[in-house]
Amino acid sequence: MLSPLAIMAANPVSNGMHFGRHSPTSVVRFPHSKTLFDSLSAKVSIFQRYEDDVQLFTIEAVNGSLPIDDDAIEGVFNATEEMFEDGRTFKTLWNLQNCPVPTPSIVYRCLTWAIGHKRDLDRLNVAMGIVLPLNRPVIMTVVSGVLRAFGPRCPIRATASLDDAKAFLAAVAAPLPGSGAVGR
Repeated sequence: MLSPLAIMAANPVSNGMHFGRHSPTSVVRFPHSKTLFDSLSAKVSIFQRYEDDVQLFTIEAVNGSLPIDDDAIEGVFNATEEMFEDGRTFKTLWNLQNCPVPTPSIVYRCLTWAIGHKRDLDRLNVAMGIVLPLNRPVIMTVVSGVLRAFGPRCPIRATASLDDAKAFLAAVAAPLPGSGAVGR
């Protein structure tokens, strides 16, 4: 049986999604933060780095023993819509290291929401880092399927390392304000 990292490396997506590890040269720190949503199973925060005005939007599954429920999903959706209202570009970090396997109804709800908000997501989300658990390869399968169905335009790295995901996000250049360009 292949390890989750081997599976990740064997399943790249054509839009620039990268699976696997890379050696970070430096980890970027985002010193100012605000929690937008916090529950027993999920937390959503925004981190601001003032030297380059970059926002890092994080979605984190915080308790692998609790299922992801409708309230947690609604909290994530509402926090993301706040980001849309702000109108500034952002980078997204999904930390799914502690994510339980979601139910099909939660997966469908997330995909439907993402497709319904695709225009805003494509316009404002300039890069996405996804941290996957090593002990639940089905999470990688679910994430890969959702991303293939949704088809985000931004560069993506899925990895088992939080430092790797942060380094990837730091390396992706944010577009100039008002350029309408997606991160490169």
